[in-house]
Amino acid sequence: DEMKPFVSKGEELVNSYLQSQQTDYKQLAQQLKEENNQLIKSCTMDGRSHEELHKWLHPHLEMVEELAKEEDAGKAKELVAQLQKSYETYHRYFN
Repeated sequence: DEMKPFVSKGEELVNSYLQSQQTDYKQLAQQLKEENNQLIKSCTMDGRSHEELHKWLHPHLEMVEELAKEEDAGKAKELVAQLQKSYETYHRYFN
């Protein structure tokens, strides 16, 4: 429960970015990094649920890193769409 606000905020950032057709994906990546850092700091999970969360979190963090480094706007757009799908995956397993 402690982590959910940071996941929700990240998802909100991605959805808002897409809905308002923003183009500053570098700023989005920075905002997502900040939310992810807070998410990691707030983690109190252990055991199997913690391991399962990491199966989602590690690829998600890698996508954010790729977005931050991306120089091609077309590829960045694809990464943002992948991030949106990543949040959908999160909700499939954690709610």
